[in-house]
Amino acid sequence: MTQFKGDKLKINPFSSLYFGLNTAIRKGVELYCSYIEGSYMLMLNKLTFLVTLLVGTSLWSQSLVLPLDSKYQHGSKSSLSFQEFSRVGSQVESKLNSYTQLGYKASGKTYDINITWVPEEESMPYVDAPEFYYEVNKDIQLGRKLYTWNRLDEVFSLSVIQPVFKNNLALPKQQGLTGAWWDLGGVQLYASVVHVPDMGPYFEQKNGTLYSKNPWFKRPVSSVEFQQKDTNIEYSLNIPEVTEMAFKPAVGFNTSAPFTEKLSLDVSALYKPMNQIHIELSSPEFVINPEKINVNVFPKVVSHTVFSTQLKYQLSSNTTAYTSYMYDQPESNEIPSDWEQAVLYRSQIYGGGVDYKYKNIQLGVHYFQRTDEFPEREKKEIEADVTSSFDRFPYKDAFLAVAGINSLKWNWQMKWQSSKDLANSLVYLRSLYRYSSNINVYADALVIGGDEGFYSNYRENDFFSLGAEYVF
Repeated sequence: MTQFKGDKLKINPFSSLYFGLNTAIRKGVELYCSYIEGSYMLMLNKLTFLVTLLVGTSLWSQSLVLPLDSKYQHGSKSSLSFQEFSRVGSQVESKLNSYTQLGYKASGKTYDINITWVPEEESMPYVDAPEFYYEVNKDIQLGRKLYTWNRLDEVFSLSVIQPVFKNNLALPKQQGLTGAWWDLGGVQLYASVVHVPDMGPYFEQKNGTLYSKNPWFKRPVSSVEFQQKDTNIEYSLNIPEVTEMAFKPAVGFNTSAPFTEKLSLDVSALYKPMNQIHIELSSPEFVINPEKINVNVFPKVVSHTVFSTQLKYQLSSNTTAYTSYMYDQPESNEIPSDWEQAVLYRSQIYGGGVDYKYKNIQLGVHYFQRTDEFPEREKKEIEADVTSSFDRFPYKDAFLAVAGINSLKWNWQMKWQSSKDLANSLVYLRSLYRYSSNINVYADALVIGGDEGFYSNYRENDFFSLGAEYVF
């Protein structure tokens, strides 16, 4: 059997293809910048960590990936800021160990748009727009809009229903669906012919492989064991026309049925394109001189049906508990008999959580578990080794705890996420001090632990950072 060595192959080829679909006019700017070199920053790691813990502050929660709200969001805002990053202990020369992030940010009632640029990556700026829509009236909106279809999909950024911006896989950020919205009073209808998928790190096709300096990009395997010796593998990415990928139909609805003043049931159903790009592989071609294997990769959009139900109970005026269930059924996808593709399987996701809000304190505890049902069929030789790396979901279960404290001068937020067996986890802290009405200073830190599971592939991505922000 063919054995692939090295990292598993994961491709999100349409990060740049959908750049135009994911951009919009902004009113303001958020800048992130790193200037301190890695060697000097390492000397400040302990001090930075202590500052993060003791200062206890955070950026605007609207710019955070944590599922918390801020009582200090009022009207439209724009900002300029800079942030200094240093990855701790990384020895990967092809990745960035210290880097600068530059960007723009603007937010208001009907828009929340972010542009960030990392000059060291030598790529286009990242653009993520969780929301950007036009209100026809109070019941009808057109554009991209965040909506709570399912709480688990929202807090874990699972990307079952709504797409995710994930140039940093430890801190994914949910994006709204794009289309037409109609509130009928208790029933929310959605329809669209435009598809915007998940957005990941930018990369380029270079010397037969896919390459990126973004530390969260996983390069595909570079060799295979063929006829008892290592053989180089080269990839050819065949990107279809934008119209073929972008114009896909979608429909959905959500309704809520209150049983009592405290107990209610939410039900959603959608037919839409999957947020993850589906991958097809043509039959590998072996070349004798020089010895190598050519693999042609064909991205494609496949639709799926999603059913979601959620039971919510108001434990008190400050505390809400919920249980949630999602059923995900991808459509079948026919390919030539000698081709291979990522396995399409139905999934069931269930779990629950508790949200607590009291004045300027917000807490949340959440858990989910996923079970999969794979089709019965004979797998081809390479497919048995490769297609598991095209899994739509990074993990099958997770605990999540979040906390936030917001005040007029100080903000603090924390995220802890771990697998069920605690074998793989991460801790993220972000803090901010409002020095004046226009100037904020902040620090953040990310620590990844464990030798198993999804995040263990990124243990070298621990970082500390310091930054400042100008709000106007």
